Amino acid sequence: MRLEIGIDLGTTNTVVSFLKNGALEQLKFRNKDNLPSTMLFVDQKVTIGDIAKRKSALYPNNYIKSSKTFMGDILKSWEIEGKIFTPTNVATEILKEINKNIKKTDPSISEVRAVITVPAYFTSTQIDETKKAGEAAGFIIERIITEPVAAAIAYGIDDQVDQTLFIIDIGGGTFDTSILEVKGSNFNTLAIDGDSKLGGDDFDNHILDAILKFIRKDQGVNLSSYDKSDLDEDEYRKAYQALINKAEDVKIELSEFKSVSIEIANLFSGYNLSMSMTRDEFEQISAISIEKIKRTIQKTMTDNDFSPEDIDKVVLVGGSSKIPVVREFVTELFNTQPYSDKPLDKLVAMGAAIIAHQSDTVQSKIEINDIISHSLGIEIVDDRFSPILVKNSKYPVSKSQMYTTVSDFQQHLDVNVFEGEDENDVTKNSFYGGFTLSDIEQAYAGSPQIEVTFEFDINRILKVTARDLNTNSKHSEKIDIDKTQKKNITPEVQPFDIALVIDVSYSMNGYPLQKAKEACQSMVADMIDLNVHRIGLVEFESHASTLSYLSQDKHRLDEAISSLYCKGGTDIRDGLRVAEELFKTREKMNKELVILVTDGDSPEVPAIRQAEKIKQLGMRIVSIGVGHGVNERLLRNIATSDDYYQIDTVDKLQEIFHHISCSLQAI
Repeated sequence: MRLEIGIDLGTTNTVVSFLKNGALEQLKFRNKDNLPSTMLFVDQKVTIGDIAKRKSALYPNNYIKSSKTFMGDILKSWEIEGKIFTPTNVATEILKEINKNIKKTDPSISEVRAVITVPAYFTSTQIDETKKAGEAAGFIIERIITEPVAAAIAYGIDDQVDQTLFIIDIGGGTFDTSILEVKGSNFNTLAIDGDSKLGGDDFDNHILDAILKFIRKDQGVNLSSYDKSDLDEDEYRKAYQALINKAEDVKIELSEFKSVSIEIANLFSGYNLSMSMTRDEFEQISAISIEKIKRTIQKTMTDNDFSPEDIDKVVLVGGSSKIPVVREFVTELFNTQPYSDKPLDKLVAMGAAIIAHQSDTVQSKIEINDIISHSLGIEIVDDRFSPILVKNSKYPVSKSQMYTTVSDFQQHLDVNVFEGEDENDVTKNSFYGGFTLSDIEQAYAGSPQIEVTFEFDINRILKVTARDLNTNSKHSEKIDIDKTQKKNITPEVQPFDIALVIDVSYSMNGYPLQKAKEACQSMVADMIDLNVHRIGLVEFESHASTLSYLSQDKHRLDEAISSLYCKGGTDIRDGLRVAEELFKTREKMNKELVILVTDGDSPEVPAIRQAEKIKQLGMRIVSIGVGHGVNERLLRNIATSDDYYQIDTVDKLQEIFHHISCSLQAI
């Protein structure tokens, strides 16, 4: 027996819908309509869902939640009891649990065909990994569709009227906005925007921070990090996980009630947490995330020349779209109440199920015309980006462009694939991977004719082909996550000497410094090829010092990074001065790069003068400001052109380091 299902593989919860006797139903998980997207690995056994969540406070180090946020990130993994789990592995286990539940509900089912949904702003790599997870779990993947399209189908298929929908989808870890045109059974995506790193988890974290501040004031215990807590490690981990779980409950309750009590008995050392939070307080502490949502909704309209009058219906999707302040803003902007009469948390799975069943129902005429969320293209000379498939292009699509060589009698050509919108600086875009086309025409620069073709299939999986029209030499690859490894890039790389200059002032103490260490260690271990480049480490506070001279020894660099600890104030000038001295300790062989990370301010004039001195020596300076206490003007002046980054939280530092490391790949 065959079963067709729609799966909303969510950051927080996963929902499965299917058609039974002509009506849409949800697969039950322990008598609930959703399966928490959580995993526990204890004694070499995987547990998924509610049981995993309930046991998370007992085994916080064995627990994984919100893994979807990291889907497609080759640098993210969890090590538990000696076993490594990637985000794709976790998704596979969640989907296996679904398959197991289906077979347990009806043993006669031998084949399950699934339509899985993904955020509209997911990259092709993220979608490819989602498909891999589904196949590894034993499903036949009929199609991957975007969550807004699925929601639009669930809402618009019964109306039988032509209309324009604005879909606002705020999930656990992702946020999408989409404008869709519905004409009969045709669903055409006109515009998309969003943030793949914004969702309900951010609101949970705002509440968690408020609870931590209350405990610190009430009890004098700082639970923001284990080092600051003065608790036994096991006691700290269990208390912190209990607070994470409670923060999520509070967010949900505040969507229904104007005030909630927050009670946890014996949180640690006999301490009973007892506090309250009002909806107004929640909105105040969440102002940054709420403002991002508002800006993105407005930007989706203005960037695509839509006015509120052009929208017939606004549809809210996802658990966090229930937050009252979001609904109030949407009502005010569009001057109409958003539609939410159908279950927001089941809508996406319902739409996916309709597509999964369409071959057997009257919905077989449904046609989806979706668009590409980001431009896709290749790197060309001078670090520029040549888009081949442009953002908002409809897919499936195949498109080709012609290129040529830059050197006389060039023997091969590297094809490096990127995704993004910056045509002037390819390093500002996301690197996908690449390959080398060999046996090209031996001729003067500009003579060979190289055709590069991008094919984007119905599931948004990318295939790239490069062909020399004269020699007919051809190379074709499906670009997937493995292609981001350096082995697939022609190793003609300009060596760099890199100085990591890390702020260790007191404001970085605890969690910020720990995450900065992890980012540095990841750069040394995974991002930078130490067979080619050298790395040195400088710490600075009121004074600066060298912890490691330029080295290609991973162990030595790792030890130096581990020795970072907080003290003193912030003197950026001295950090740059010591970085300059660092490069003088070895012969000048390579290009020189300074990467400075700080969360504070510093006297401007001395720091800028020192930076100008370094830049005059031919060194490149990347400055990274963490949080909202940095002097943005100072850091922009310190950095070489377009080399300043500002991130809201230190959690994003590893992503920035990955972006910088990709920029060192040269043709």
